[in-house]
Amino acid sequence: MTELCESTGANIDDVAKAIGTDSRIGPKFLKASVGFGGSCFQKDILNLVYICKSLGLDEAANYWEQVIIMNNHQRSRFAQQIVTSLYGTVAGKKIGFLGWAFKKDTNDTRESAAIYIADKLIEEQAHIQVYDPKVTGVQMHSDLNGLNSRTETENE
Repeated sequence: MTELCESTGANIDDVAKAIGTDSRIGPKFLKASVGFGGSCFQKDILNLVYICKSLGLDEAANYWEQVIIMNNHQRSRFAQQIVTSLYGTVAGKKIGFLGWAFKKDTNDTRESAAIYIADKLIEEQAHIQVYDPKVTGVQMHSDLNGLNSRTETENE
């Protein structure tokens, strides 16, 4: 909904308030951030995809698979918005991240959106600075290296 609102000039707060009057949805549900993180929710959704496919429920499987695709799209879109807002390039620019873990007050970085956004920005030659009191620099490097999108020396 956020991307649709941005494309049309609609105010996401107004749309969320209007749709949020439906108690089954609620106003906060439509104002998602960069997407969800953590490995459990994604694993659960992928299990739904598998079960639906194994039962021949292709449309249902496609629906749940699209949730993962849209979550990944949100990460890429957010990184691109950063590049666009910084005059089309982040090369040589220092960008700060306040948090790395997918959930506050933990050191759990599994599938954190920050990893994927940082990766895209590093690909665009940004210099990333991260503050997360619960996550070590070693873990952050390991997370980026685990994506296998560049050599380890490029991640340093």
